[in-house]
This record gives sequence, structure tokens and C-alpha cells, in this order.
Amino acid sequence: MPGRFYLILPLILAALGATHAPAGDETDSSADSEPVPAAQPSEPKPRTLKASDPRRVARASATPPITPAAASPSKAPAAKGSPPNAAAPKVALPADPRHAEAALTALGAEVEWVQTPDGRQLRMARWNGGDDGLEQLQNLPGLLWLDLEGTTVTDAGMAKVGLLTQLQGLKLGNTRITDKGLRYLRTLRSLEGLSLAGTKISDAGLESLKSLLQLRTLNLSETAVGDDGLPALKVHRHLDELQLNGTKITDAGLAEFKTLVRLRTLQLNATDITDEGLAHLRKTPQIEKLWLGDTGVTDAGLVHLRVLPRLKHLFLNGTEITDAAVEELANLRALTWLDLSHTEFGDDGMAQLATFVRLEMLILDGTQVSNEGANQLVSLVNLGFLGLAETDIDDTALSAIARLRQLEVLNLDNTPVTDAGVTLLGDLPKLHSLRLHGTKVTDAYAKAIARAVPTLDLVR
Repeated sequence: MPGRFYLILPLILAALGATHAPAGDETDSSADSEPVPAAQPSEPKPRTLKASDPRRVARASATPPITPAAASPSKAPAAKGSPPNAAAPKVALPADPRHAEAALTALGAEVEWVQTPDGRQLRMARWNGGDDGLEQLQNLPGLLWLDLEGTTVTDAGMAKVGLLTQLQGLKLGNTRITDKGLRYLRTLRSLEGLSLAGTKISDAGLESLKSLLQLRTLNLSETAVGDDGLPALKVHRHLDELQLNGTKITDAGLAEFKTLVRLRTLQLNATDITDEGLAHLRKTPQIEKLWLGDTGVTDAGLVHLRVLPRLKHLFLNGTEITDAAVEELANLRALTWLDLSHTEFGDDGMAQLATFVRLEMLILDGTQVSNEGANQLVSLVNLGFLGLAETDIDDTALSAIARLRQLEVLNLDNTPVTDAGVTLLGDLPKLHSLRLHGTKVTDAYAKAIARAVPTLDLVR
């Protein structure tokens, strides 16, 4: 089993001898990622989409990795030999739609059948060029998702995308579109997922989205959207996920969310939200996942979260919270993921946190937690992900961590743990990812483990 490298520890220690070599370069034994199968125009074999795991986030940025909505397919990799922003070559598309996929591939596009987490099969296209050639997508039957993210597509290209009225998903993040281009999207009335992150859209542009009444996920992160644009979202009664990381919204803007009765996921990282704004969330008791990283939230504001009985995932990294925060969160019985990284949280808070036995993910990177606080972890028997990077814990704490039998991912970057401490983790049956960068673990020891347990994702 991946975690049971204790079975080969005698061999490792024998190979190393009495002394260890000095630390060397970083070792990463992670397995190759799953290859993406080639597209199959006839009798397609769908690829199962795997949502990215937000538990890998150590410190929230404006746009952290998060779990997409069930209907959102993963982004396809860039085509080899095709520059991401190269203009599409002029290729005559054959009249027979069965050959449309091959012709689009010649244009630099990638087409594949994918399967969503909820079991649906759909055809997805990833475009790698600019505006030229986008009209050819009309010849591809069954196209439901289109990924234009990071390309040089402009407002002119949106006029062509607007003709693809069957689309259910559209990624336009980090393209060159503006509010003007959004007008062409009014015809996409079947659209369920839309990403506009990192574009030049503003409040005015959101008026063009009012006709998209089937929207379930909307990403407006890193745009100029602010409070004035939020009233335009009131019509989106099916909206389940809203990402507003790094936008201009303030406390006042949160009052507009009370009409979004199906909103489950709300991301507000790196905004000017404060304790006062959290009071508005009392009117959205259905919220299940909430990102508040790098905001002005303090312990006092967390009292407003008590009325969110369904809250499962809470990210408070980079805020001004302290040990007192745990007392305010005690009523959140459904909480399974908690990120307190880069806060003043410490050992006193850990004593209270020990009662949160439902926790499956806990990120304490860059906190004041020491060996004393880490000893409280033994009661969190359901932990699968634990982050303790940049803390003062050492080998003493690892004896407590070694009792977390469900642990799969452990981050100990930039802590003073040593070879002896890591040896204590050898009996963790599910451990498959271990980060030891910047520790006192020797290069020889890390490499020996990597060779003996190739399935362990070891980063040093």
C-alpha cells in the first residue's frame, strides 16, 4: 500500500549507512498524470472528468483552485506544436460533418468526448488561436462546451461564438473581450457555466448576461466588477456557484445575494469584505462553501456564520482571526474543510478545534501552532489532508500525526522535521502525498523512500 513504507525502512536505513548525505536537490516521485485519450468521432469512449482538489490550496490567491460545478469539464491541455495565441490557419472545412473534427484539429483546435462527474457525456472543444476560424465551430455537431481561456480572442470573435446557441459551457478567462463582446452572448440561452475571469469586463457588461437564465456557475474573478453590477445577477435564480475573487465588491454588495436562493458556493477572496459584510450572509443560509481568504474578516465577524447550518468548506486564510475564532465556529456541525493558514491561530485554539471531529481537511500553514497544539490532532480521526508548513512543529509532533489513519496528504514544508520523524509516518496506510521541502530530511533518505515507494508523491 502507498503509505506503508515502514515495511522497507530497514532496507533504506541499511543502504544509507550510519550517516546521511547532505541535502540535495528536490525529489518528486509523483506518477505521471493520466493521459487524455484521443477523440473518437464514432463510438466515442468518454473521458471521466476529475475535479481539481481545493485541498491543495495552501494560501488563497485571488483565484484559488477550487472544485468546479458537476457539469464543468476539465480544461484540455494545449496542443503540441500549436502556440496558444497563434492565429488559426485558413483551412477549408469539408461539407461532411463527420470530418469536421479532423478539420478543426488542423485549425489548432482540440476536440474530445468527456464525461462529467454526474455521468453526462458531452463534446468539448479547446481553441488555441484568435478570432480567425471560430466560425468553423458551427460545423461540429454536438458541441456543448467551448474553452477559449487564455487565447487572443476578442469582441469580434464573440460575434461568432454567439451563433453556437447549443453551448452549455463557455470559458473566456484571460481573453481580450470587453463589455462590448458580452452583447453577442445574449443568444446563448442554454449556457449553464460561464467564466469571464481576468477579462476587462465591468459592471455594465453584466447587463448582457440577464438573458442567460440557466446559468449555474459564474466566474467574475479578477475583473472590474463591483457593487453596482451585482443587481444584474438577481435574475439568475439557478446560480449555484459565484466566484468574485479579486473584484471590487464591498460589504454593501453582499446584500444583493439574498435573492440567489440556490447559491451554494461563494468565493470572495482578496476583496474588501469585512465583518459588517458577513451580516448579509444571514439571508443566505443555504451556503455550503465559502472563501474569505485575504479579506478584512476578524473573529467578531464569524458570529454571522453561525446561521449557516450547511456550511461544509470554510477558507479564512490570510485574515485577522485568532484562537477565539474556533468558539464562533463551534455550531457549524457540517464543517469538513477548514483553512486557517497564515493567521494568528495557535495552540490555545487547537485545544478547542479538537472537538471538530468531522474535519477531513485542515490547513494550518504559517500559523502559531507548535508541538503542543499538534498533539490535539489525534482526535481528528477523519483527517485526510493536513497542512502544517511553515510552523514550528518537529519530530515530536509527528508521533501524534502518525495516529491519523485516514491521512492521505501531508504538507510539512519548511519545518524542522528530520529523517527520524518521517520514519514515524511509515505506518500510515493511506498516505500518498508527502511534502518535505525545506525540512531537515536528508536527500539520501528522501531518494531512498522515493525509489522504494514509487507510488508515494514525495516532494522535497
